[in-house]
Amino acid sequence: METREIPRQSWTSYLNSLSDTEKQHPIKLEATGEDVGDEVITERMPLYAISIDEKGSDAGFIEVMLGQDEPVMSHRIEGAAHIYVEEEGGKVEAIDIEDRDNNKTVIQFLH
Repeated sequence: METREIPRQSWTSYLNSLSDTEKQHPIKLEATGEDVGDEVITERMPLYAISIDEKGSDAGFIEVMLGQDEPVMSHRIEGAAHIYVEEEGGKVEAIDIEDRDNNKTVIQFLH
């Protein structure tokens, strides 16, 4: 398993590409941190898209949208500071998004 950090200037293109290639892939979504504790948001839902707002007062917020044909649920990450990707044989296994308060959102791609 290889872990690498996505450079901030590549976030938008990387997340757009990932949304295209992994749309409908079932994921497990978890949030952890001092403020939120450990919370499993969903055990197995299809990924609809991951978007990022890099402009205005919401700069750095990332939204993970879940659903089959349309988004039915979303999880918002405010103040994103780092995005790490875990890959195995060139396939994305998980994404770890850390905010500036060291809270983490983990998106695990299920097989």
